[in-house]
Amino acid sequence: MVSRANRQAPDDAYQHMVGQATKGKKSYEAMAPVQAPYTPPPAPAPAPEAPAAQAAAETPPPFDFSAFAPQGDKRGGRITPTEAQKHAGNYSKQHLSFHGLPISIETPKGATREGKDHTGKVWRCKMPADYGYIKRTEGADGDHLDVFVGPDRGSRMVFLINQNDHRTGKFDEHKAILGTTSERQAVALYCAAFSDGCGAKRIGSIEPMSLDAFKHWLKQGKTKTPAKAKTIVEHALAVTRSKT
Repeated sequence: MVSRANRQAPDDAYQHMVGQATKGKKSYEAMAPVQAPYTPPPAPAPAPEAPAAQAAAETPPPFDFSAFAPQGDKRGGRITPTEAQKHAGNYSKQHLSFHGLPISIETPKGATREGKDHTGKVWRCKMPADYGYIKRTEGADGDHLDVFVGPDRGSRMVFLINQNDHRTGKFDEHKAILGTTSERQAVALYCAAFSDGCGAKRIGSIEPMSLDAFKHWLKQGKTKTPAKAKTIVEHALAVTRSKT
């Protein structure tokens, strides 16, 4: 029989860990770094017209080497996948194991991630951390659960963001922040991943929990609705106690 003191110990340890991670909490907007909006580079100046005599001369068209190029656009020493490859997910990715969590990295730290907003406007953002997804999971949007992997690979804290649509305020999906040790650090990392300056407005709530409790939540498969850290931790502790 486990004594009341021993049962209380995991709760006390968890509360201490969360207290340290969320120490000095302020508004999410106050935690977000000031970020200048993305400004597209100016269009190149048109080439000067050739003199009439030179234009009249017949010259063979330049050979098109694009047919021999690999699919995707090579930028900064890496291949950026085409839209079709992004949709299908059939392009080269990095893979890592974060304390046993199998993760595929779609956009490494420092690389540019791009897409289109609801109006069709193209956005681009230099990623502040490795960004990808946790394998063998399914998020609220039907794809894998998205994850940011920060610099502290020894951290066993997870900050799970209930992300909202910043226009409607309705729940959208989850974003898991790994590799950070404080809520402030997690918020700064998350907000830096949006070029429109609306990262803080997307945060419905941040649910801090241990890595073990996060794994328990993934195993439960309750990834379609907003998460509550208290409920997740209490259920994980109850399962642990039942096995002792």
